[in-house]
Amino acid sequence: MTALGISEPELDLALRMTGDERYTRIEKQKSNGEKRIVYNPKNEIRKIQRRIKNRIFKTIIEWPDFIFGSIPKKNNSNPTDYVACANKHSGAKSILKIDIKNFFDNIHENLVREIYVNFFSYPDEVADILTDISCRNGSLCQGALTSSYLATLALHDVETSMVEKLKRKKLIYTRYVDDITVSSHEKDYDFSYASNIIENTLNGKELPINTTKTSILYSGSEALLVHGLRVNTPSTRLPTEEIRRIRAGVKNLEVVAGENGYIWTLGYRREYHKHLGRVYKLKRLGHTQHVSLLARMKKITPRPSRRDLEITIKLIKKIKLSFATEKEKFWFRRRYFVAIARLNFLGSSKKYKRKSEILRGYVKKFKPKFLE
Repeated sequence: MTALGISEPELDLALRMTGDERYTRIEKQKSNGEKRIVYNPKNEIRKIQRRIKNRIFKTIIEWPDFIFGSIPKKNNSNPTDYVACANKHSGAKSILKIDIKNFFDNIHENLVREIYVNFFSYPDEVADILTDISCRNGSLCQGALTSSYLATLALHDVETSMVEKLKRKKLIYTRYVDDITVSSHEKDYDFSYASNIIENTLNGKELPINTTKTSILYSGSEALLVHGLRVNTPSTRLPTEEIRRIRAGVKNLEVVAGENGYIWTLGYRREYHKHLGRVYKLKRLGHTQHVSLLARMKKITPRPSRRDLEITIKLIKKIKLSFATEKEKFWFRRRYFVAIARLNFLGSSKKYKRKSEILRGYVKKFKPKFLE
């Protein structure tokens, strides 16, 4: 574990922990009302997983151009988000969508170990340790810092050859974590071959298909959407109804901003940033309306209050008190940058600008050690 900068006592402590001791179970509500189970790693596990992510996954791997989501982008001109993924399918006339069922849960430790041995060429002993740290009770879990990278690597030895076969049929393939999309520029394309080859490839890795989310779409019968974006056009764009919702959201925000005192509240701030993100989605897609909408939102930016100042001062006091003993811990680093973000917000107001500058100079005395 020298390459990860982890001491033997730290590693021994982590390996002695059971799967349930390593994580805190959290239930999150999905937009469709279903529950998603996420496991938050304890500090002892989080530290090692962060080192694996930063020193192995982020530096060694060169990802193929059909993989998107949860991987680092190479540069600003080559993003790996859902928009870039959808862009691959611009101009499509037929689309096949396949979803891998319970993706993380179905990636078992034998497959994880195979990745560490065959992809990274680590010796058995090292692979065993990395597999142990990466898994919870025999499989990957949502929430672990290494899970998305390992899930993306699950098909490392079979996916490229499969994509080449699909290319020979003039098909475009992408995978965004567990969402597979195949598109054709031909109308009413028969995806039987593509569906069979993908299903056989996934079965070989013991990854079942979620048949309820598998679908074939054809241009003309309905809008072709990939990750919520229209692709049956020369360039990827948002559906018309989504653009209307964004405009309506900004209009509603302008109304509530005029209500007495609401612009100074946390609730308004959350609503503002939610709508701001949607407007920036328009910018990301090159939609001309983002310019006017951003100008309108600039006039109704959230305002800091006396309460924000008091909360920030309390946070800085906690940082000072815990600096001597906790400065190398992840949560301390997080608390520090939350304080910096709050000071930035305070500094946006003339009323609190000077005070925020003084507090910033003070809190920088307790800057945490950089965590890899």
